Amino acid sequence: MPYVLSFTLPFFLLLTGCAHKEMSKDGVGLVNSGLLIPMGASRYEMEKNEIFLMADRLPGFQEPRYPQEYLGQDMDTRIVCVDLVVDSEGAVSSASINRTEPVCVGGGAPAAFEEAALESAREWQFFAAQICTYPDGVEPDARCEGEGVSSQLVPVRLTYVFEFSQAGGKSSVHSSLQEWR
Repeated sequence: MPYVLSFTLPFFLLLTGCAHKEMSKDGVGLVNSGLLIPMGASRYEMEKNEIFLMADRLPGFQEPRYPQEYLGQDMDTRIVCVDLVVDSEGAVSSASINRTEPVCVGGGAPAAFEEAALESAREWQFFAAQICTYPDGVEPDARCEGEGVSSQLVPVRLTYVFEFSQAGGKSSVHSSLQEWR
């Protein structure tokens, strides 16, 4: 059975500027997606000659849409968290709703919001995560290239947080790449 790596704060602190933003095609609202560090995530200690390259979502895949049946209603913000397993080929091999992370508890999102987030996330594709190992005397860099450098593609578990809201008659789905404690 393949192992799934989950990483804790040191790896994600480097990612805080990587939020994805996209305007929906119908002009209804701004859509952002972001990553949450899973509570109790395993920690993989990298060797001095190793670096980890996080899975990175490929461009062009649809963000969740605000559920039509709730447009125009004066609703509070709804939080939906989705756990993804991204396999070593970069495909989403599983997606499920996460209601255990502190930020995810009490989001009070009706099923239509959860379905929108799941439907979208299941279609995403990623550049696969990898562990790059460098031979003695070669300085690790973010390219994972060079003579004697080896790369192992690895599956990872990620949690994305989606914030569905409305303001001034316009809907939006927000989430940002943040450190949640």
